[in-house]
Amino acid sequence: MKDNYFTITENNQVKEFKIIKVFKYKKNNYIIYTDNDIDYYASRYSIVNDSIILDEIEYEEEWDYIDKVLEQLGDKDV
Repeated sequence: MKDNYFTITENNQVKEFKIIKVFKYKKNNYIIYTDNDIDYYASRYSIVNDSIILDEIEYEEEWDYIDKVLEQLGDKDV
């Protein structure tokens, strides 16, 4: 695996994602990532047996914080 990238296998298809930012907020780990530098995604994550496990973001407060992180990165269109 390349640095700053991870892969997801779903329905026997492997897709590669570039990690934009990882951070912790209120005891949860978050990751912002992209597959094409146009569409951005965010998830909670954990690492189990050297694999990244993605989980849904549940609360509006979390999305508000993620928006602030993206603004700090200079991408206000995301």
